[in-house]
Amino acid sequence: MGKSQALSTEKIFCGILFPLVLLTGLGNLAIFSNNTSFTFLQNVLQIPVYVLLVFLIIFKLLRQRTTNKNIGIYFLAFLIGIILLWGYIQSRKASFFRAFLLILAAKGVDIKKILQVCRRAYVTSVVVGVTLFFLGISVGSQRRNFVSWGFVHPNVTGQIILLIVLLWIGEHSELPLKKISLISIIFGGGIYCFTGSRTAASSLISLAILLPLIKFFMKKGSCEWLCLVHPVFLLFTYISAAALTASKFLQFLDTIFVNRIFLNYYALSKFGINKFGQNVNLETTETVYNAIHNVWWSGTTVDSTYMTAILTLGIIPSIIWSAAYVYSMATIYKSKNYILFGIAIILCFEAFSETGMIDIYSSFILFCITAKIDEYNIVDTDQNHQKLHYNYTH
Repeated sequence: MGKSQALSTEKIFCGILFPLVLLTGLGNLAIFSNNTSFTFLQNVLQIPVYVLLVFLIIFKLLRQRTTNKNIGIYFLAFLIGIILLWGYIQSRKASFFRAFLLILAAKGVDIKKILQVCRRAYVTSVVVGVTLFFLGISVGSQRRNFVSWGFVHPNVTGQIILLIVLLWIGEHSELPLKKISLISIIFGGGIYCFTGSRTAASSLISLAILLPLIKFFMKKGSCEWLCLVHPVFLLFTYISAAALTASKFLQFLDTIFVNRIFLNYYALSKFGINKFGQNVNLETTETVYNAIHNVWWSGTTVDSTYMTAILTLGIIPSIIWSAAYVYSMATIYKSKNYILFGIAIILCFEAFSETGMIDIYSSFILFCITAKIDEYNIVDTDQNHQKLHYNYTH
């Protein structure tokens, strides 16, 4: 594919990605959340975007040279696509199948360009949300005296700001580590001051601690095992929920994680697991007794992306999702981009503690499966913070 043609397909992909991310961000505003009119408009607007997305995938596939290796990859991709499509039909939730299509279409696109598009779309949704908040149109809920700035909940606002900062850091991963760490700490504190979201704030501040460690161990080639962090979180989420009532240690952890494990346990007991997902609403309004902490709750939800995926999108699609994350982290590790590697770990922790991380726009590390990543010389970045302009492609 020629350079000019590659640039044009990149622009088309970015033109597809921006409205999809923007509509998702706007869907988190209080005025649009659970609004049937907005949902209908969202679906209508997405139809031509998805048509263009499919044509872009077909165009890219036709431009590829057919080899024995490619045939095997095509067959595997076709099989995964069929499984995720069936999961979408069963659950009526398109997150994994949409991610599959976007990953195919992202082949050869610069990862920094993808991160930039996602960031700009999220920033636009924040600008709209804050504007509507001050106009009194989209107020949202309050928690611990913190407002939601137009979004449905302060934690949602905190998570979106977290994603914006992580996307920006991923774009500017050539910056000195000290500057990135300082930005993480400042914005982490800002997230807590303005939204009260402890998970989002601690996730961003933790990045400042995590990055020097990853850089040190990546130099020595001794942290490849961290590529498995996503399936470890996924497995722990299920096991901790299933064994909660029988384990004092898990009950102690549940106290630390502010009843998140109990919420997983209750939802798992109530809805069960389906191989390919189920169309259920995990938010309940019934009164629930938590015997572990001796409290009554009026209504429950699930505060874990992993449990949400297992219960609604199905165990088999969730395993594929987790395997894709492992592959994307292995790709990043091979490129020695320790900044993106650290961001990938932080996103896993955020997914363990909060919902809203299922879409690929939130777990944007998945784009690294097919996108171009610049390979880094960690030793050189210690001295002059300059990257090697070698594009690691797949």
